[in-house]
Amino acid sequence: ALARDAVHQWRERQLAQQSGGQPPAAAIPVRLKNNFDVRFQPRDSAKVLKMRDLSAGKVGALVKLDCLVARVSQVKPKVEVVTYHCEVCGAEIFQSVESERYTPPKECPSQRCRDNKQAGKLRHNIRTCKFVKYQEMRVQELSSHVPVGGVPRSINVVLSGDLTRTVLPGDAITVTGVYTPYQLPWFLARANGTMQEMFIDAHSIRKHKNGYSDQDQDEQKTMRKVGDAWQKGNLYENCAKSIAPEIFGHLDVKKALLLVLIGAFKKTMQDGMKIRGDIHCLMMGDPGVAKSQLLKQVVNIAPRSVYTTGKGSSGVGLTASVVRDPMTSEVSLEGGALVL
Repeated sequence: ALARDAVHQWRERQLAQQSGGQPPAAAIPVRLKNNFDVRFQPRDSAKVLKMRDLSAGKVGALVKLDCLVARVSQVKPKVEVVTYHCEVCGAEIFQSVESERYTPPKECPSQRCRDNKQAGKLRHNIRTCKFVKYQEMRVQELSSHVPVGGVPRSINVVLSGDLTRTVLPGDAITVTGVYTPYQLPWFLARANGTMQEMFIDAHSIRKHKNGYSDQDQDEQKTMRKVGDAWQKGNLYENCAKSIAPEIFGHLDVKKALLLVLIGAFKKTMQDGMKIRGDIHCLMMGDPGVAKSQLLKQVVNIAPRSVYTTGKGSSGVGLTASVVRDPMTSEVSLEGGALVL
């Protein structure tokens, strides 16, 4: 903050000297003056759409979607305002970047260089440019929204500012943003024709389930509830019975699912061998004995969990796939439902 204020004061002095005490002719861009972002949060009564409900009528509108995070890219700085320094007249030139790409100016456009009929050479000043945090993620529709025999649809979501690093792959979220097309360069736009590559410019993100390590939970209240349950006795039996209480019996199966949820600590032996604490559970039985219902109850309890079937997951969609980002050409692994 101190460095930003110092650069802002220096810029005002430079503009005042160039204008000879008069109000500066070249105004400072608003993005350099303001240190805040404006976003819109949807109303509680706003309708939550499915990804298959996005149509041409929603382009440019604020949409609210339920989706699952499939892939998250790295956080990188994105330039919003580029500043240049003229080596001839000493003026500072601003260039606002509105699209994904920009073309740097070749000559100084200041009034002094035009009056002297000189082509001032511009030097890129990185320290005084305006950068923001930029992150892309790939989201797909929930398994409950996929019709029988269908393939889950997906779309890119662009995060910026404080929205970056807020979600992880596997999180079920409700994202609100503007459904808008990419601004491609002319040669790509000519090749694509009238077809547009769409994305969502995120304004608000809300997680469906909070993780164990989230800071918004009251730890003292949770520990007090655990202590009260421990004093009542039979904690293991009561916790197992609390899983799907509407399903009678299956106490051993519920205890196994409880152990899958809780897990254990990782052991490291003296010879360096590591024994993991997580376990797998395979349920086999006749049709109609509440196998799927028990698993759906476990999914509702676990903070980060995905319930998937063979309806919307292929072999690649269940494990992992290698994908290439079309914007940055980076290769990354996109986890499937089993990995997430």
